[in-house]
Amino acid sequence: MSGDMLISFFTSMPMWVTITPIVICSIVSLAVIIERIYYYRRINHDYRFIMSNVLNYIRQNNHDSARLFCDSYVGPIVHIIKEIVSQIAASSADREGIILGTSRSAIVTIEKTSASSPQSPPSPPCWAFSGRLRAS
Repeated sequence: MSGDMLISFFTSMPMWVTITPIVICSIVSLAVIIERIYYYRRINHDYRFIMSNVLNYIRQNNHDSARLFCDSYVGPIVHIIKEIVSQIAASSADREGIILGTSRSAIVTIEKTSASSPQSPPSPPCWAFSGRLRAS
C-alpha cells in the first residue's frame, strides 16, 4: 500500500468517524477517574473509633448493632470487619480462625482485582478498563 493510497483513504472518510472513538474513550476514562476520586474521598474514617465501637457491641453480644454500625461506613477494611462480625455471630467457637480465614479471603480478593494498589476495593470499572486483571 503506497503512502498516497493511505492518505486518500483517510481524506475520504468524514472527520467525525475518526474522532468519535477517541471522544467516547475520553469520556469513559474521565468518568472512571471521577468515580475513583469520589470513592477514595469518601473513605476517611477513624478506624480506632470504629474498632472500639464494634468491640463494645461484640462484648455485649449485640452483633446486629455491630453490623448496623459497620453499614454506616464504606471501604474495604470496614467490609472485612463486617464479615468477621457476621461470622462470629453465626458461630463464636473459633474466633481466631474466623478472623484469619476472613482476612485471607479478603487478601485474595484484593490481589485478584487490583495489581497496582493493595488498598483498592473490588470495582468492575477498575479492572474492566485497566487491563490488569490477573488470571486465577
